[in-house]
Amino acid sequence: MELSKKRIFDLLKEQVRLNPCAGALETQGFVCSWKELDDISDFLAVRMHNDCIVKGMHVGIWCCNSPKWVYTFLALIKLGAVPVLINTHYKPDELRAVLDYADVSVLYYGRGYREVLYGDVVSKIEKYLPKLKRYTDMNYNSKGKFLNCEDFSKSEKSAAAMEMLENIKKGVKCDDTACIIFTSGTTSVPKGVMLSHYNIVNNSAATVRHMGWCSSDKMCITVPLFHCFGVTSGIVACMISGASAYLLPHFSTEEVWKLVTEGGYTILNGVPSMFLAMVRKGEHYKDKAVSLKSGIIAGSSIIKRDYFEIMNRFPDMKLQPSYGQTETSPCVSIADPDDCLSDKATSCGKVIEDVKVRIADTQVMSCNGRFKEGEIQVKGYNVMKGYYKLENETMHSFTEDGWLKTGDIGYFNEEGRLCVTGRIKDIIIRGGENISPGEIEELVRRFDCIKEAKVIGIPAGVVQEEPVMCLVVDKKSDLSDDTIKQYLSRKLADYKVPSHIIRFLRFPVKSNGKLDIVKLKSMVLNKLELNNLKEDVNNV
Repeated sequence: MELSKKRIFDLLKEQVRLNPCAGALETQGFVCSWKELDDISDFLAVRMHNDCIVKGMHVGIWCCNSPKWVYTFLALIKLGAVPVLINTHYKPDELRAVLDYADVSVLYYGRGYREVLYGDVVSKIEKYLPKLKRYTDMNYNSKGKFLNCEDFSKSEKSAAAMEMLENIKKGVKCDDTACIIFTSGTTSVPKGVMLSHYNIVNNSAATVRHMGWCSSDKMCITVPLFHCFGVTSGIVACMISGASAYLLPHFSTEEVWKLVTEGGYTILNGVPSMFLAMVRKGEHYKDKAVSLKSGIIAGSSIIKRDYFEIMNRFPDMKLQPSYGQTETSPCVSIADPDDCLSDKATSCGKVIEDVKVRIADTQVMSCNGRFKEGEIQVKGYNVMKGYYKLENETMHSFTEDGWLKTGDIGYFNEEGRLCVTGRIKDIIIRGGENISPGEIEELVRRFDCIKEAKVIGIPAGVVQEEPVMCLVVDKKSDLSDDTIKQYLSRKLADYKVPSHIIRFLRFPVKSNGKLDIVKLKSMVLNKLELNNLKEDVNNV
């Protein structure tokens, strides 16, 4: 199939032509049509241009899901500026690191996660950010309400201003960087993935065609827009299909249940932990009919039992397991809507059109002896431009013949479906968020009394994995676990803070002297099981 060379904002213009008055964005007490969305982002782009935002400039967006997030994103890409999408969970040190690394010169901030005042956070670290020229509240009007066309001056909406903007848009190419999205690596260094309009538009279009989404659909977007999943399978997918989008600032089981039982919403994408939370915490809605017809479940692997548990509650929903990562825009493979539940529960479907996947030549026989497994490698239009300013990282992420090394282990079953079995990379996935063990380990090693530190992931029900901190501490030290946790809580997003701290006299090692990670995990699980047993006894 011929691939599109449209820019993201071209998709919006197409919806304006087809369905100008149809609902595009909605949130509590607010609705915006496709034409209003296009007009507001146009006028805002003019305002930004007047404030010296130009093509190629890196501009941060730090805000929970909202129409303002979408306005800002669209306005920036219409100017050819590069939105840098920032995790709303970041603490000051994390924010400082990514702003500096990504050369962010302007930061737009809005509603904070758990009502954190982002402006106050930035003001405290401003002096450490010489590249940051200014930071601006997204409450572009004085009333702090969502923008409408009346909030802009006549000059911002004039024919001359629109002609100027159209000329600027002509200079934006489909292979230009559309945005930078951060992904965790095995070290503390964040990696900014550069995705082009070409990457995102075509990956989103393939997803929409596969899922069969259309203008009669209504999508509930609770996946964070700072994630590639939220951008490609959320906002951009709606622009292609014409589906309206309801934006939730963050996931709430109660609010999502209301939308899918009372609001008529037909599409819900999310990570396994989100769907499991809905099923296990939605007792109040167990007898209510749901409007859901389809969705994508991605972000981390799901076990067969959990998938069947979800589908038992949503029997009429085509919930498609998918595989991908930020570096692949993100979708690589996706289950077919007509696949049986057993196939969906045990694989990530077939590779999407115009994308190639191979299992690395270094593959080994799997334990069942029938299939060969190895590293999943990808080639196609969806593969990133590279990591920003990390040339060596980018180079090492590709094979000599140009295939992206995903760091994930898998195989193709006899029906040609991709099955993901593990990770080469030492990443922990908690509730759909990637956690770099190295980042946490580096922080705790600042305590002189800590001789060794290792963060591992353990199974944890709904959120799927929990980080556990394993330590070898000087016997003479009085450093408490609470002190360590409080320190990490000040430095890290809450989801990164280990749920448990376990101390060892020494770590287990292999005959070659290297850490025996398998044995360490086993020891951790045994210790936690013993602690739980003690708690049960004490509670009798």
